[in-house]
Amino acid sequence: VVIILLMLIPVIVELAAMRGILALTSFTAGLLGCSGEKRLLDEIGSLYGYLEGIAAISAAVFIIAMAVFASTAAAVSG
Repeated sequence: VVIILLMLIPVIVELAAMRGILALTSFTAGLLGCSGEKRLLDEIGSLYGYLEGIAAISAAVFIIAMAVFASTAAAVSG
């Protein structure tokens, strides 16, 4: 479980940082009056939010699958 979380944390941090950068550039595009580019950057930022959720859910499902496997007879009997 710890290894999975250690693998997940850098991915989540990178996606969150990229999402923050996209929000900042979207804000800048709004200040400059580039509405089309602002909308595009907002949509890309929302996609990064979905990717964060997918990464977290995938890690949770993997942890649950490992727990189920560890409790089966095949894992216990060796």
